[in-house]
Amino acid sequence: MTQTKSGPPPTGARPQEPGSTRTTGVASVTDTPDTFRALVEKAAALVAEIGDQAERDRESWNAGYREAMALCRAMFDHGVDVGYAQAEEDMARAWRPVAESVRNIPRLMELQARRYPGYTPERLAELRAAARDKFGLPSKPREDA
Repeated sequence: MTQTKSGPPPTGARPQEPGSTRTTGVASVTDTPDTFRALVEKAAALVAEIGDQAERDRESWNAGYREAMALCRAMFDHGVDVGYAQAEEDMARAWRPVAESVRNIPRLMELQARRYPGYTPERLAELRAAARDKFGLPSKPREDA
């Protein structure tokens, strides 16, 4: 057999509000319209606060996304600059031997001096004119060529 204890209500129970028979948190018929209006206003305020929080979260996320994209773009641009600098350095290093070999190619006068030792440029010009006359070549190059 079970015995019941009499005494004060348990410590976790809410006290009753005036004009209400509520003890479990469920509204009863005796609640006043002002209490219901207050509950509706409180619920509307909570809904608005939730909506505002969602908007703040969205704005915060968008701001973070914009900052991250700006950082990524800056890092990409820096990488492009570094890459171009490295490519230019690599090309310069690769072309240096080619440029040196081109610089060392002898000029026409040097080649003629090697080919015809003892002849001056003036003497070579006279010999060319004589060869043109001998073989019937024009003294000037053609204009349409």
